Amino acid sequence: MKYSTADLLSVLKKTEEYDDFYIENNNDLLKENVGGMLNDMIRRRRLSKKQVISDSQINRVYAYQILSGTKSAPARDKLLCLLIAMKIPLDEVQTFLKTNGYPQLYPRIKRDSIIIFCINKGATVVETNYELFSHEEKTLL
Repeated sequence: MKYSTADLLSVLKKTEEYDDFYIENNNDLLKENVGGMLNDMIRRRRLSKKQVISDSQINRVYAYQILSGTKSAPARDKLLCLLIAMKIPLDEVQTFLKTNGYPQLYPRIKRDSIIIFCINKGATVVETNYELFSHEEKTLL
């Protein structure tokens, strides 16, 4: 059965045994890792992995480790670099972060608000870092 996230949470709250919940709702649970989700985004947008890595400004080896899934818990800033390089819209960036257990960008935090501003403007990683630096905030790299 396909549930919305809210419905799935409601079912989970009423469940006595997790195994029962898992057996009935296994197909509704996310199974991809960070690398798998990023690769899917690259594929769906028909982007070049090589170009995304280049545009992200991340060390090439580290970026390939993220995309291959061998880097199990990459830093949030590195993920943001990849997402910015792919020109992912803010709502999808937020969903990606939330889904993978990272804090979403929060507009009341100055640094996050600058990153949100840059994502909405379609800025590159270099432009985003410049904006962060200009406002005396830690850059992504």
